[in-house]
Amino acid sequence: MTIPTGLDPNDAALKRAVNTGLQAIGVQAYAYWKSIADSELNTSYADYVGSLKMLPSPGAGGLDRIDIGISGFIPMAVEFGTPKFDMKRRLYGSAGTGHRHVQFDLFRRIRVSKKTGKLYAIVPFRHGTEGSAGSRRMHVPPMPIVKQMVGAKRGTVLKGIADRYKTRGTATGYVSQVPRYEKLTKMKSGWHTFRTMSEDSDPNSWIHPGFTAHMIHERVIAHIESTLAPQIIDPLIALLRRSGTTHYHR
Repeated sequence: MTIPTGLDPNDAALKRAVNTGLQAIGVQAYAYWKSIADSELNTSYADYVGSLKMLPSPGAGGLDRIDIGISGFIPMAVEFGTPKFDMKRRLYGSAGTGHRHVQFDLFRRIRVSKKTGKLYAIVPFRHGTEGSAGSRRMHVPPMPIVKQMVGAKRGTVLKGIADRYKTRGTATGYVSQVPRYEKLTKMKSGWHTFRTMSEDSDPNSWIHPGFTAHMIHERVIAHIESTLAPQIIDPLIALLRRSGTTHYHR
C-alpha cells in the first residue's frame, strides 16, 4: 500500500511539511494495521506482523512516500485468503510443478531419507507457555503437562503423554495417531513438538484447511483517507497557505 501525496513537488516548504506529515501518517497507519492483526489473528500472528514493514522511499519529483505492506506466503495467504491445500506439495517445489528436488521449505530444509530415498521435512509446532503474553495465539498444553515442563531444563523431552491429548482432524477428516503433545520439547524459544512430513505420509494427512481472507489493508486505507490524512496533512497545508509560502491544489 502506498500513501500518495498528490502535491506540487516544486514547493520546498510544502515538501518539507508533507514529508513530516507522511511520516506521522505512516507511524499511525502501521500501528493501526498491527492493532487489527493483534485482535484478529492467532497462530499466524507472528508471521504476519513480522512481515509488516513501513518503508520511506523517494517518490516522483522528489516528494517522499511511505510504503506499508506485508510479504511472504503465510502473511499474503492470511490477508487475501486461500482454499485448502496439500502441504505435502511443498516437497516438490513451491510452484507445485511436480519436479522432485531438494529445496528450502517454509518450515525446514527438505531432506532425502538415507534409508528409503524419499523426501521428508521436519515441521516444528510451537506451543504456548502458560502465563506468557503470546499464549492465546497458540495451543497451551493442559495443566498436567505444564506442571511436568515447568522447571525442566532446556532440551528436556516429555514422552509417554496420555492418548487423550489427540491431534485434531485435518480438513479431510484425517486424524493423526500421534498425540498432540507427544515428545514435547523444552527449547530456548518455548515448547515445541516436531512432526515428519514425507512422501510416505498418508494422502489425507497434512491437508491445510486454507486461510480466511482478512483484507486488513483495505481497512487501513479507509482509516488513512477518512481520519489520518485530514487530521495530519490538511492542517499543515492550511498553516502554510496562511503564511503565503505555498500554493496547494488538492
